[in-house]
Amino acid sequence: MRRQNLSSAYDVRRVVTAITWPAPPIYFHLASPDLPPPLLHDPDPVRIVRRSGGTVTLDGGPLTSTGYRRCRDWQEQWLELPRQVTPAVIGPDGTVHVGATLPFENKSVVVDPAGKVLASYLKSRPVAGWEASVMRRGDGRLPMMDIPEGRLATAICFDADFPELMRQTGQGGADLVVVPANEWRKIKHVHAQMAAFRAIENGVSLLRPAASGISSAVDPWGRELAMSDHFSAADRTMIAQVPIGHTATLYAKTGDLFAWLCVAGVLAAVVVQIWTDSFAR
Repeated sequence: MRRQNLSSAYDVRRVVTAITWPAPPIYFHLASPDLPPPLLHDPDPVRIVRRSGGTVTLDGGPLTSTGYRRCRDWQEQWLELPRQVTPAVIGPDGTVHVGATLPFENKSVVVDPAGKVLASYLKSRPVAGWEASVMRRGDGRLPMMDIPEGRLATAICFDADFPELMRQTGQGGADLVVVPANEWRKIKHVHAQMAAFRAIENGVSLLRPAASGISSAVDPWGRELAMSDHFSAADRTMIAQVPIGHTATLYAKTGDLFAWLCVAGVLAAVVVQIWTDSFAR
């Protein structure tokens, strides 16, 4: 990267931070999961600005342009990197549409080395509670795109808790799936482990960068290649060599068919037992 000597974890983190977090000014970001729904639904942007010190675009949305500015600046800096760099998945922190019934967008964007947007994906499965009350859902179709290294797919956080949704990565022959995440301390381990199961089920390597929680990289057999804990006091830089390639799996072809056959088998056994007992009497 610009012929810099990245000889330590600090050097790597410094360069990555410079790319993903543009230099100031960074304006106050209203699209925080901690905001109460009444504020997001408030149709009066001026009152919102007065309350929270935020900024409003000329067309009335989003409430702040932080996410858009970050993506734009990120793309400009991305153009300066070596041409062989693999496309990146960017989490622009969401967009808020003032006054809308469902004002919040939780979005990931895939950008190639030339700065071209290959895919823009809205999270399909909101977390019950706050997010479900304010979030615009995606159409449930995970984007997949062919890059020089293979086929890339992406989902967002809670999406990976749904096997049938993530099964698209196996059916589509994805070689790598990137799942940006954000979770709280008490669920960090179980949430990361659930995502690893999706990699096994669909025969795909999975990269899971977490804003908070467990960042991890696993191969198609669920083996953990690297892990970094946001809540740890130790160094939180994660570097991993991730195999790119698809492994065909039975689950990708049949889904939950085996599980339903087991249920049917149990029900059939119960019926046979009842029928047998009735004749025994």
